[in-house]
Amino acid sequence: MWACNSEQNTQEGGDVLAQITDLKVTEEHFQNAFKRNYYRVGQTLVPSEANKIAVLESEFDVYVLAVFARDLGLDIDFESFLQKGLIERKVFIEEYVNNIILEEVEVSEDDLRNLFLRYNTTLEAAHLYASTKEEADSLYEMVLNGYSFEEIAQESFQNQYLAQNGGNIGSFTVDEMDIAFEDAAFGLEVGEISTPVKTNQGYSIIKLIDRFTIPVITEFQYASEKNSLRAFARQRNEERARRAHIENTISALNVNEEILSELWDDIRQNQAGILSHNFEGYVLNLSTGIDDSRVLASGLGFSFDVADLKQEGFYSPVENLNKVGNYFQFREYAKGLIYRTYLIEKFSETGMMNSSLVESSINQTFYNYLATRANEYLRSNIEHSEQELIEEFNSDRDMYDFPMMLNLSRIVVENENRGEEVLSLYNNGHEWLNLLKDYSIRNQDILIDGEMGLQPIQSFGLHAFQLQNAKEGEVIGPLLYQTGQVMLYKVLEVQEPKAAEFHEVEDLVRKVLTEKKIGQLRKDAIETTMEKHNAVLFEDRLNALTIEL
Repeated sequence: MWACNSEQNTQEGGDVLAQITDLKVTEEHFQNAFKRNYYRVGQTLVPSEANKIAVLESEFDVYVLAVFARDLGLDIDFESFLQKGLIERKVFIEEYVNNIILEEVEVSEDDLRNLFLRYNTTLEAAHLYASTKEEADSLYEMVLNGYSFEEIAQESFQNQYLAQNGGNIGSFTVDEMDIAFEDAAFGLEVGEISTPVKTNQGYSIIKLIDRFTIPVITEFQYASEKNSLRAFARQRNEERARRAHIENTISALNVNEEILSELWDDIRQNQAGILSHNFEGYVLNLSTGIDDSRVLASGLGFSFDVADLKQEGFYSPVENLNKVGNYFQFREYAKGLIYRTYLIEKFSETGMMNSSLVESSINQTFYNYLATRANEYLRSNIEHSEQELIEEFNSDRDMYDFPMMLNLSRIVVENENRGEEVLSLYNNGHEWLNLLKDYSIRNQDILIDGEMGLQPIQSFGLHAFQLQNAKEGEVIGPLLYQTGQVMLYKVLEVQEPKAAEFHEVEDLVRKVLTEKKIGQLRKDAIETTMEKHNAVLFEDRLNALTIEL
């Protein structure tokens, strides 16, 4: 499709495999991309000439679309200005975290043994949830004053299951809960109650109800699994290190709660302004009379004032602003900006901020963003006539027919013997929901009575064959799932397949036709842009390149 002549081959750097304007796919870039694809498809990607071309074109298409976006001026508009600032901050923080905070993270023998033990242990716990530290402290005070978990749960949970069951979340083991929740729960004795635990979702007060550890765990079993646990153990230690650094940093800074409160009072009078993400002079739209020079946080050789809040608030994802609904949320939002600014300042002090690797990472992420903007631009120019939609519908009527739809309740158990046991109990009169509560190994299923909602039969994969003749009220299983788990399904509702009329599936037809057109528009844009900017592929270099897997 595109190639270079020998003159170009001589002029360009020897490690460049493809180029358009100033954007180049180097051998290192290509090697990394091929490896990503290799592992993504289960290490089955053969480094044939055809596969090498396919990977290179996929990577290069991103650059071509980025150039297409630049030709449209999408790289210099306000949205791109904001996105570039967000990308820079994200890269700076990732580099600081990886090179400084996580540099000394290690995995000890105790870490591996503890993780192995947890894998062979199941806990049952209840919790009380609060979205803020203040709410959590208030709930914990009630615990200390003698109120039972059951009483507090009934008052505090909107979820009926948790309210009626004393906050019981069922059984869980490793990696099924937030890591802070898991660490706290595994550190409790049966019947013990934790102090408020900060998680990514809020705060939990945990009561350990039961603990079951497999009775016989041998040293041989540990030795055989030790190496496979190491990468996961390191990942968990890194997450702990990140959270500890955030907590320790914020705790060490003197945050002026009085100014934060004044700012929030001002924001409440103009909340629509902040939530709609309006901007003025590249700062967050805070119409406040508070002096910009007033210091919000200081310590650790760092200072953060109201002007910094306005600037960094500008470079904040809209979804973060949309979560600001009360003072406590605003305070957490502000602390997040303070911490981010602190990390960036510390990263600047390392001297790595202007390194070629950091610059390359920022640019690569920005090119990916521009390619996405290019696709959005192409999509925005697509229109369909009524005739086109009808022709698309008639071209493949079977594709638009309504499939068989099933709503099932499921019980997931650990092995086939347990599945047979549950089925036998059900056949002998035990209630389905009681069996679900007693035997399911998926806590989230207990909260929703195992109900999966109406789904097309195809979504059940290998189980679709056993479910194709399902009748309402029937229990089907136990059926082996691909993870080694076993499923039992109770059929709640069956909707038989039927032919669709155009008006019933018009939105789907429009979506399918849009995807067909976007594919062609994207192809045309890539070809036109490559021709316009004399894009080149050094095919001889690509063919001669040895893939290092």
